Amino acid sequence: MKTPNINTIQQNGEYGNLCVATGKAIYEGDPAGTIGSIIKLPAMTKIIGLRMVNDALGSSTTVEVSAVSDSDGTQVLPATSTASAGAESYSGKSILLPEPTALQLTLAGGSATGDVECIVEYVYVGA
Repeated sequence: MKTPNINTIQQNGEYGNLCVATGKAIYEGDPAGTIGSIIKLPAMTKIIGLRMVNDALGSSTTVEVSAVSDSDGTQVLPATSTASAGAESYSGKSILLPEPTALQLTLAGGSATGDVECIVEYVYVGA
């Protein structure tokens, strides 16, 4: 069975090249310091926006979103309080990812129970 993905779809700009990917982390009493990859992006991708939507994860919890490759790490969203349900977004300067990269969530502050969803908007600019 063949399934379309970023490696098999030809981006031609007819309707624009904006792509959206979603990823979700489900915490079940996970301790502070837990790191998890939720979305993988190919090389030569440019992040142009990101939204993080979270449940109330627990008292004093924070989540940081970073773009991490084999040789580099870039903070996309700083540590954000997730003690109550909410949403945060990144709408700064676009971030070019020159090599394959994973979006990672880093939990801090306390143990967490609940969901965190990230919606990343990106453009594949090619080699």
